[in-house]
Amino acid sequence: MRNAKKLISILLVAALLITTVATAAFTVSAAGGTLSSHYQTNPSGKVGKAGSITIDGDLSDWTEDMLVATSAAWDCANHWKGSHENCLIDAYALFASWDSSNLYIGMQYVNTTDTWQNPGDASLMDGGKIGDLHLVLALSVNPSSTGLTGKVTDGKYIWGDQIDYSGTHVDHLFYMSAKPGAGVPGHFTVADAAGNTDYTTHCGSYKTEGIEYKMADGNACSSIWGLNNSDSTDDVFSDSSDWVDYKTYKGSKGVHNTKYDSFYEIKIPFTALGITASQLTSNGIGAMTLCGRGESALDCCPFDPSMIDNVKGDYGNDPSTSHEKDDLDALTVPLASIGKGGVTPTPQPTTAPVTTPQPTTAPVTTPQPTTDPVSDKTVVNATSNICGSGNVTATGSTVTVTYNLQSAMDLVNGQWNLKYDTSKLRLKTAASKLMPNISGSSNIYNDVAYGTFSEIYDPYDFKTSKAFVQAEFEVIGKGTANVALDVQELSVGYFSGSTLKFENAVKNSQKQNLSSISGFSSNNVTGSTSVINGSPSVDTKLTVNATSNFFPASSTTVNQTGTKVTVQYLFQSTHDMLNSEWTLTYDSSKLSYNSSATGSIMPNASGVVASEPSKGRIKGSSSSTLPCEFTTEKPFVKVTFDVLDTGTATVNLNVAILGLVNASGDQGYLVDGGSVKNLKSQSGFSNLSYSTNTKFGDISAKAIKVKTTSNYFPETTRSLTDSSQITVAFKLQSFYELINSEWELSYDPAKLSFNKADLKKLQPNLTGTVALETTTGLIKGNFSNLSCDNFYREKDFVTVTFDIIGTGETTVNMNLKYLGVVNEENKEGFVIEKGKDTNLKSKTGFSKNSTYGVSAVMPNGNKDRIKGDTNFDGTVDISDATYIQKHVTEYVLFNNNQLAVADVTGDGKVDIADATQVQRMAAN
Repeated sequence: MRNAKKLISILLVAALLITTVATAAFTVSAAGGTLSSHYQTNPSGKVGKAGSITIDGDLSDWTEDMLVATSAAWDCANHWKGSHENCLIDAYALFASWDSSNLYIGMQYVNTTDTWQNPGDASLMDGGKIGDLHLVLALSVNPSSTGLTGKVTDGKYIWGDQIDYSGTHVDHLFYMSAKPGAGVPGHFTVADAAGNTDYTTHCGSYKTEGIEYKMADGNACSSIWGLNNSDSTDDVFSDSSDWVDYKTYKGSKGVHNTKYDSFYEIKIPFTALGITASQLTSNGIGAMTLCGRGESALDCCPFDPSMIDNVKGDYGNDPSTSHEKDDLDALTVPLASIGKGGVTPTPQPTTAPVTTPQPTTAPVTTPQPTTDPVSDKTVVNATSNICGSGNVTATGSTVTVTYNLQSAMDLVNGQWNLKYDTSKLRLKTAASKLMPNISGSSNIYNDVAYGTFSEIYDPYDFKTSKAFVQAEFEVIGKGTANVALDVQELSVGYFSGSTLKFENAVKNSQKQNLSSISGFSSNNVTGSTSVINGSPSVDTKLTVNATSNFFPASSTTVNQTGTKVTVQYLFQSTHDMLNSEWTLTYDSSKLSYNSSATGSIMPNASGVVASEPSKGRIKGSSSSTLPCEFTTEKPFVKVTFDVLDTGTATVNLNVAILGLVNASGDQGYLVDGGSVKNLKSQSGFSNLSYSTNTKFGDISAKAIKVKTTSNYFPETTRSLTDSSQITVAFKLQSFYELINSEWELSYDPAKLSFNKADLKKLQPNLTGTVALETTTGLIKGNFSNLSCDNFYREKDFVTVTFDIIGTGETTVNMNLKYLGVVNEENKEGFVIEKGKDTNLKSKTGFSKNSTYGVSAVMPNGNKDRIKGDTNFDGTVDISDATYIQKHVTEYVLFNNNQLAVADVTGDGKVDIADATQVQRMAAN
């Protein structure tokens, strides 16, 4: 289990929707439609049943009259992407019971893949159990209280799981391992008015509070309805999809054995919730179970469509598995009612200070179908509480409504909803595109669009008028069609040193007069509304603005998405640098931090520590007893991004500390607390001279010939001319699973530079790894995993990225000392032992052994990196087309470098069309 004590901070937006806990059974509506009738919350009005439960890992105490919610089986991300993974997460049902002292919750998870695959394969490994992943129970006990957002007070998500609870009220979160006994579980409650929690005062101990939980093998449900064959997530919205009852269905491997299912039972004393049994039955509470993997949730019950909204995307750490493992899940569905229904939570405001929402004095009305005489035309009227109005008579099939904002101060956070006449208009714009100039969260619920955003590190610059919310509609009816934007909350602010000061410019849908508040006299938020025929104009370029509190501003324009852009903040000084601390923020909706292409983010500093605690925010520092010289202009911070979208994006470097040292060893601060100091006035620094610069592009490319050698992996050589960095990958394929290995990698530190911060990344597809570089130029690594690692597909075994710092010729040598595998009878054998090939195939029990290695030198230069050259041998030929075909058929697993050059067609994916295009290139 990941360390629960992670730091967290950003003010997040509060509830988008009012959560209603009802006693009657209801179905769930979402952006994709209404879920199948197999998804039920409080079926037949069930709210649980009074009765005591013994927490003993035996599910016989649980009965179906305690059932409060059902989801479906085999409706999780792995159905559509990543079915080869172990630890399947598939939430199916939620049960509830109570006595005079305790609340009891039963959480049913299933694994029905035994109907089509062999025991021990993929999701049936480890007995088909979930393992040490994050199990969550979310409760809404007092709906009028401030709800939890899912974040801790320093902006990170609880246990690193990117789950946003703002859209459905939750005030108690119980985090635990899905492998009872592993890790330290915690009971989280609200710590501040913004809905954050913490790991101290507001993280209760299970032991102290008397909370117990255990797991039982089996299933407490009389039926297990789930998807059988499905090639689209849309199938969850249709009763006509291929639904089967896995209690009776017979697949290619037989009928489902419920020994692969897992039932979690938990006892929570009412004292831990601050209520009594009578309050439970009088008022009711809401409940949901979730389970996560990677950095996100993968399934929940009651089911929320956010669990499958990014299924086909790639997981950042393993593109063969789903983006659902690292996307943000914004929950919106109501919780299941326990004890009693009819509780309606009070929505919480978005920004400080906390205010109770009141009816607005100039409400934005819900658009209704007009009672005007039927017209043969469609007139679209757009209104807003702060952006004015506009209209157009539709002359074609689509219209676009744009609400523009202009603010003298930066936008910090906000909340809005967009309503429209659904009898005449159909929304075409995807929820994620409704705020074209803001990286926030938007969703569509019951034909209403909701949006929120919060950015306290790099607030949004709207000093010139630009689109705040933009929506394209398809015209489907005649008459007058109304569109209304209600901006409910909007905060503006500014930095005073490193401290952000902000206030509500709009609160409870009303503009506020901030002129009497110190620092906000210049505040002026204005808006306008534009309604045009047709689609919004499409920008094919991205303008990147690099800003800083210390370095000069600069900008560049990138012509297309899919390319890379490098920002370098350059520093020169007569005095050496001793230490530094900084935060770099960027627009994560337009840019993606490419750590591999970046290499060392502070290439000229020592003792560098850098991390990306959340998307869009990189924190770094350096500190060394040996000062770093900057007598010539060098990169202070250098970062490379992948371009994701068009428009405008800002990259901002906020330097908090920059310490220098003079010849006498005296230390002084050029930047302290985010403010630039007059260091020359300090004794011993009168002769200080320094300069700063900001540039785009990589200015350090060098010509070099790189050769790889090995006692096992094949030799390869690349001559490079315009690369500043290379990644050397030693790839491996094995019929048998790997259990351990030991290796040494040597390189010439005079020509190649390795960042020790990357040691943990060297063995990306192995478990139980160790890598050390105690001697510069020699990296030693190993791994040992009794559960074994699957290398049936060719994939990276060891991959290391170097900055090129020299010219001429250089060699990277991989000495594989041991490579152990395990056969079907769990017998261990060595492919390589003491550096020698053992001819394992000739050994008893290992006749099927087939293990081979691949070497690749992958450069980052525009000329050295050739589209279509998937094996990185410097040419594009038929072998590259074949390699792509092997990737498409899942015989090999491309790394990110290979995926970038394999996407020849530029459509953002690698498929047979790319292989065909490479064949054409080879023929020419």
